[in-house]
Amino acid sequence: MESTFDYLRAHAVELGTRILETYPPLQGTRDPVAPRIATLLRKALPAQALAITGTAKYLLKAKAARIVAECGAGKTYMALGTIQVLADGRPSATLVMCPSHITHKWAREALLTVPHARTFLIEDMRNGGDPKRPHGICEVKLHKGRIVYEGMRLSLAELRRMGPQGVAQTFALRLRFSLPARTRGSSATTGTTPT
Repeated sequence: MESTFDYLRAHAVELGTRILETYPPLQGTRDPVAPRIATLLRKALPAQALAITGTAKYLLKAKAARIVAECGAGKTYMALGTIQVLADGRPSATLVMCPSHITHKWAREALLTVPHARTFLIEDMRNGGDPKRPHGICEVKLHKGRIVYEGMRLSLAELRRMGPQGVAQTFALRLRFSLPARTRGSSATTGTTPT
């Protein structure tokens, strides 16, 4: 054998068996996938369902996980699917930290993938906010396939007046009263969030 490639090629089966014995997968290809994946608005490919279920299982014991894949593999979709599986039908809030050039992509994907999702972008917080542009915490919605700024907005001045605890309480109250009636109980009526 003259190279590492030759060694790996010659011993691939033994090495693969040893790796699987040492590090058994949390989710095998023959294991059933999480039932909550079926509630997503877009159907998962088999490899995506496998990754979503495995990531959700891992996060039940760990504080963080990584989804590493090629461009176009559906990493954003798999992350949203993992959130849906972990929420298990309960209302939940998730903070996504991503580069500014893909915030609209994340918001669009969330609205197209997760039933009853609401998305908020934190915009233009560095310099006090340009009054001609959306700034503060802004709800975005999908209109003809594009993200539009519509719904609840909290400006920087409002955020400063409220303080961190006030912002958290306001979001908790407003989100609680804007959930679809079937997720809140039979006696509740559907409310809307004031803008």
